[in-house]
Amino acid sequence: MKLRGLLVFGILCSALCALEVSINYGKENSQNFSVLNLQHDEPFECKELSNAQGAVTRIVCMINRPPLASFSPTSTIFFKFWNRVNEGKFYLYIEPNFSAKLFNTFIDLKTNTPIPKERPRKSKSWQIVGFQDTIPFLSRAQSKGLNFPITITHENEDFVSELDVDRAPLVFEEGQDFSYYLSVQDLMRNGLYVEAIKTIDETLYAFPNSIFVKDLLFFRLKALQVLDSEDNADSVIEMGLKWVKRYPTDINVPEVLYYIGNAYTHIRFSSEAKYFYDRLISEYPQSRFAPLAKMQIAKGYYGVSESSDAMRYFAQAYQEAKDLDSASEVALEWSNFYLQTAQKDEAKALIDTLLKANPAYFGQNVDKSVAFVNLLMENEMWESVAQISEYVYGTLGDERVNLKEDLLNKASLSYQNSGDFEKAHAINTRFLEEFAHRARAEEIKERDDKLLFEIGVNDTPEEKIKRYDYLIQTYPNTETAQKAQELKNQILFSQKRFSEILSTDTTSTLAQQSYIEILNTAIANKDCQAIARNFAHYTKEAFNSAQRAQIFECLYSLSLNKQAQEVIEGLAKEESDMRKKLNLLYLEALNLDKLALSKPATIASRDALTLAQSLKAQEYYDIAFVLFRNLLLNANVSEAREVAAFLHQNLGDDARMIDVDLELLKFAQDSKDETTLQLYANDILRLQNLHKTTQGTPYVDFALIQSFMRERDFTQAIKLLDSLLAKEIAPNARAQAFYLKGSVLRSLNDNANAKQSFEECKAIQGDSQTWQSLCAQALDLVQ
Repeated sequence: MKLRGLLVFGILCSALCALEVSINYGKENSQNFSVLNLQHDEPFECKELSNAQGAVTRIVCMINRPPLASFSPTSTIFFKFWNRVNEGKFYLYIEPNFSAKLFNTFIDLKTNTPIPKERPRKSKSWQIVGFQDTIPFLSRAQSKGLNFPITITHENEDFVSELDVDRAPLVFEEGQDFSYYLSVQDLMRNGLYVEAIKTIDETLYAFPNSIFVKDLLFFRLKALQVLDSEDNADSVIEMGLKWVKRYPTDINVPEVLYYIGNAYTHIRFSSEAKYFYDRLISEYPQSRFAPLAKMQIAKGYYGVSESSDAMRYFAQAYQEAKDLDSASEVALEWSNFYLQTAQKDEAKALIDTLLKANPAYFGQNVDKSVAFVNLLMENEMWESVAQISEYVYGTLGDERVNLKEDLLNKASLSYQNSGDFEKAHAINTRFLEEFAHRARAEEIKERDDKLLFEIGVNDTPEEKIKRYDYLIQTYPNTETAQKAQELKNQILFSQKRFSEILSTDTTSTLAQQSYIEILNTAIANKDCQAIARNFAHYTKEAFNSAQRAQIFECLYSLSLNKQAQEVIEGLAKEESDMRKKLNLLYLEALNLDKLALSKPATIASRDALTLAQSLKAQEYYDIAFVLFRNLLLNANVSEAREVAAFLHQNLGDDARMIDVDLELLKFAQDSKDETTLQLYANDILRLQNLHKTTQGTPYVDFALIQSFMRERDFTQAIKLLDSLLAKEIAPNARAQAFYLKGSVLRSLNDNANAKQSFEECKAIQGDSQTWQSLCAQALDLVQ
């Protein structure tokens, strides 16, 4: 018999008590076994939970106090264990991978203590033996011996620990931060990223100078990237930049650069993202992330006319991929690109290659695979949907039962839609065996019954379609073929398989109805992309006002303003409900403003504002901003001033008032109206302070300062200049401010401070030296 020991972890319950868990491994009669030892300062209870056959399925131990720190779920060859805290009590769960037996080791067998047969419910020490077939050293037979205490007398036992090369006892120390580091590695490996971040934060707080800080920060960055890369983008950027700066020569720099680029992509800072991708590609061309960076650059061309550039980057990324998983990720994204550009055949070729070469990729990236399956379903690529869904289903555990159910349902539907009825039936049978008590089981059963009935007895629509296809191929260009095509299309239409109709017919009445049905479905599903794709077949008469309004909102949201205007044109006139009419006028005005059609935008926004005032609908009052802007474009200054007065009265604290005040300020400057100038300039400064913005600075500051200087109100001018200099402004603006301050001080005969301002001005480095030159000249005058 061989036995080796491994200390696993300790759980701190308080400053004076701790639960210690250790594991030993051994072999008896060529069979491996493991012994899990639990020890605590105070007695605690453990009990076995068994199934109907008497096999132990779980062991639960309860300690009547909460811990100061917990540990993450862990697994070994023979056990899985995790913990929970409930109502102030600590519960430890041990689940055997094979078989297990719980023993109460409440007596130290190394002491001369009588051993009774009875076992107390609680003990300071418990032992769990994990084994495969036969429990080591013991028999499963129940003992019928006498019940009396026995004593095992022990002599002192000699023990020799591990020896070093000089045959001296080997002494080693292991810092607790290393234990936490190993725990983080396990959490990351098992995909428990939230727990990993929690453990990392606790470790960094407890051990800020640990040698594992670099790796822990890298793990945290990686976990944030995986969890929700869009929501965590700002954190990834901030952490990543600091990490790269702090560890510029680390082997993981390429991966961190890749994460930073992805984060910028998620917040739509495309130029910053491309900078980091290009840097990664140029500085680390041999990194596995260099091809992935090219893939990300290619993805950035989605929806842009330069699809050839995207194709070039995708091809390079695919060919240069450093490993199978990288190539698989590129293939998936490339397929996505092909689908976005309606190139289904090319997409399917990549998907088929991926399924053949590395199907495990789908199981390793479940969430991404599920999203891709949904995209494939939108594109009616049923065979690929079925294959991927069935594969991912097979990789999932019972903890994701809802997803397993959904994937089986999609596989079933997709096999059915692809015409593979036998596989669809097999999937339905598996579903009913595994999910018989789920809500969807009845639906699956009904669907499967219909499928069986259709396949085995009567003509099915699919069989009819096959017959019609035979007639079309056998009798081409005849009335028979034409009639077969019409009947086939009617079946396809009834099944909402509109794309198949349109693959052979784009001009008939049924084809036009198919386009309309596709648009109706897109409207019902609020699928703006589908609406945009099929808008070329939009006809005003086929849709009611509510549907047209929804089509407009979709097109407007996609910045397809020209098409949106085609939909909303005249819609407000047709609407009798004043509230709805107001909303349509409001939207049309916004869209016309986007199209830079100033005259129609002026009319629509004026009508919308008039109706909003009539209905006292204050939520629409901000259309006055559109009206104001377009009145100015049409040189209608007098009405623009009236609208500005309305805005000051009703939306005076709106941040957009800064733009209004800036225009009015310019008018005041042109007319040399110092009072009005100061009024609007002060209002802009108030709005800047209210909204914590610097919009309009330093233009408005200088306008107000120079106005006070013209009125010789030097006290206010100095106050504003000091306030401006406290802001973050460009070097040339700062030089101008110092020059003006020196000039004001000089007017006040404060030559000492004036000299200081001119000197500070002269020292500023900027693109232009105009103000610095003026300061130098002024400095000569005050010296």
